[in-house]
Amino acid sequence: MHLRSCNISCRPEQTIDYPFYKGFNLSDRDKIKDFLDRFAPMSCEYNFANLFSWNDTYEHLWTWYKNRILIYDQTHNQAFMPLGKAMTPKGLVKLSSHLTRMGLNPDINLVCKDYLEFFPEIERDYEIQEIRDHAEYLYLTEKLYSLNGNRLHKKRNLISQFKKRYPGYRIEPIHPGNSQRIKVFARFLLDRIQGPATELENEYKAISRALDYFDELEMGGLGLFLENQVVAFSLFSRLNCFTYN
Repeated sequence: MHLRSCNISCRPEQTIDYPFYKGFNLSDRDKIKDFLDRFAPMSCEYNFANLFSWNDTYEHLWTWYKNRILIYDQTHNQAFMPLGKAMTPKGLVKLSSHLTRMGLNPDINLVCKDYLEFFPEIERDYEIQEIRDHAEYLYLTEKLYSLNGNRLHKKRNLISQFKKRYPGYRIEPIHPGNSQRIKVFARFLLDRIQGPATELENEYKAISRALDYFDELEMGGLGLFLENQVVAFSLFSRLNCFTYN
């Protein structure tokens, strides 16, 4: 959920500047992951591998704010809900006031529904907006593995059709030894597209950066091969102790 601030003023006597760091470095990995494990956010936007890989596109800023990690996305001009112990609505209002004084947008993004239900008074100072284009979906590992039930019937059929049509396929874990082949295939897919493809170009840059630092980011991945040619791939990494994305 997105919180759009309503009439939050800047009170200089209560506001101080917080120095932001520009982007994420590998040296930041362990301290970010420690917070991810302790507070277990569900949004992939907090995933360190994502933050690092998309550095050049989203121009993230981050800082320590009241024993929490505060991330600001300059491209979309919005702050993430601080990572750490939940802030009260009063604390969020103070944060928005700080952001305003620093010349930044006071809105707060990535606010979970549980927080809104626990603090219904948040609507006094913020307008709650649901942005469906940015929605995320969570799947249980057991369901993805078994594909049981009528809702997943179509996926089971597609897999069966693929296996019958391409009996010689193989699946191989991605590792530094084959990661460059995956990068070449990703570039090939992008070059086939006609017309503007800015978003996909940015996605390729993020994929390329993730593959270049595959081990350092503790990434995982699978490549699908037909006759020794890459035809599909998937990259993933650990968000917290029970979620991958």
